[in-house]
Amino acid sequence: MNDAHDALAIIGDAEWFEYSKAANPIRPSLSPEVPPKAFLPDLYADGPTRLVPLDLSDKLRCSGPATSPGLCANFARILAGETLSPDIPANAVTS
Repeated sequence: MNDAHDALAIIGDAEWFEYSKAANPIRPSLSPEVPPKAFLPDLYADGPTRLVPLDLSDKLRCSGPATSPGLCANFARILAGETLSPDIPANAVTS
């Protein structure tokens, strides 16, 4: 078998679910569209080891931090020789 054939075999066996059909977090009047935003290096270039939330909550009109209606992305800055062990609650109850 070749790679293209193998990929098609995998796709053929898959069951696909389209996210917005089951849970559409962006609906008119409920959530604004996620605005384009460039998070430039000055946000995270200096400082200690930490997570830096990529926060758009003010534009999304929601409590933050939030990068989209259902997600808070973070930039992880880890200095040489250090580690980062974030304690992040990851469930719908806490958001």
